Amino acid sequence: QKGNTMNQSRILGAGQKAHDNLNKLGIGFFCLYVFMSYMAQDVIFPSSVGSFTLFLFLGYSALFVLANGKVSIEKITIWQAVFIAISLVSMLYSTEKRIIGGFFYFLIINIVLVFLLCQYKFDLKSIKAVCWTYVLSSAIMVTVLIITGNMNDSTGRLGNELVGNANHFALMVMIATIYALWLMLYGKQGKIRNIILALAVGLNYYAMFLSGGRKFVIIPVIFLYILLLFRQDKKGRRHTVIYTVVILAIIGLLYYLIMKVPMFYEIIGVRMEGLFNLFSGDIENAGGSAQLRDQMRKMALSKWLQCPIWGYGHDSFKDYNVTVTGHRMYSHDNYAELLYNLGIIGLIAYYWFYGKTLLTAFKGKNTIPLYARAFAVATIVSLVVYGYGAVNYADTIGCILLFFTFKLLQVKCEGEKQNGGELNV
Repeated sequence: QKGNTMNQSRILGAGQKAHDNLNKLGIGFFCLYVFMSYMAQDVIFPSSVGSFTLFLFLGYSALFVLANGKVSIEKITIWQAVFIAISLVSMLYSTEKRIIGGFFYFLIINIVLVFLLCQYKFDLKSIKAVCWTYVLSSAIMVTVLIITGNMNDSTGRLGNELVGNANHFALMVMIATIYALWLMLYGKQGKIRNIILALAVGLNYYAMFLSGGRKFVIIPVIFLYILLLFRQDKKGRRHTVIYTVVILAIIGLLYYLIMKVPMFYEIIGVRMEGLFNLFSGDIENAGGSAQLRDQMRKMALSKWLQCPIWGYGHDSFKDYNVTVTGHRMYSHDNYAELLYNLGIIGLIAYYWFYGKTLLTAFKGKNTIPLYARAFAVATIVSLVVYGYGAVNYADTIGCILLFFTFKLLQVKCEGEKQNGGELNV
């Protein structure tokens, strides 16, 4: 009987080890997809390679779920499903009826990706590996663009020719910068790796400057400041004043580079001046881009007040916009866009998860590691600010960021010891 028990234990142990290996392989395929989503931009790898790695991950994950014999339904997936259901119902009265097309298609892609990611077990090491994948992918991409002479864009903004949209390119680089900053402050991985992370941040900012993306330059600074506010020394003390001075110095450096270095001023500096003028009330000198965005925001909010509860239907603002401004585009404001399209119901449904995540981070002061709470609060606040200048409710890369924020709050490490909130694994 004792021998039978030992044999059963060995079988169970071997089965668990095999499952763990399959789990790691699936996470590896996801990392490969992330890497190729940055690298497969028709410079070294054709864009079709990026699509292939996505389908490779999706196909393997589907088989992994079938082999596992059980399905994990997480709160983040339920949140996505509720928001999709509201969007789908609103199509009954929306001018946008396409299921496969427009923003609704990306909502479907996002929930499929997140659902499949939920089937894997992510421990702290695997989450760090994903973060490093984003950081290195972005840094390598920018380095390759520099070496191959592809940092100049005939449209004037880096990314338009490369990925079809300068703002999307800047978003990719910004997200990688966010992961790098978190690893630098809370990763505890040695000087060499921190130097690599610092170089990656520098390369990413160089690319963001050339993309002309104003908000993308600002968001990582906000993210960094919140990370610093959470950080503690070995005696548990926070140094708010010192960190505030550090952030002000960083802002001063960024301002100098943007406004005083000619190659940056011509691309992002002029656009930044327009943003400053808009906030100061000097709308006439805000520039065409800032003026148009301000007009669209006001249009959306004014029209929303006439139908405040349910709005005018999923992704319908662009059709209203074309009748008023002649531009068939979204409002460049997540709040105005959601209110116009889905009313107050849609806005609450979308931002419920943001509020829930913040609440979890603050209520878990004694149960959730500091590095996880810092990441969660910094991410949510940064995305809330980012939403003022971008329609991001359907962004896949942002949705994945929310997923890892959600998973990081669930991580519990055996024998974990915190030193100023750093990861000791």
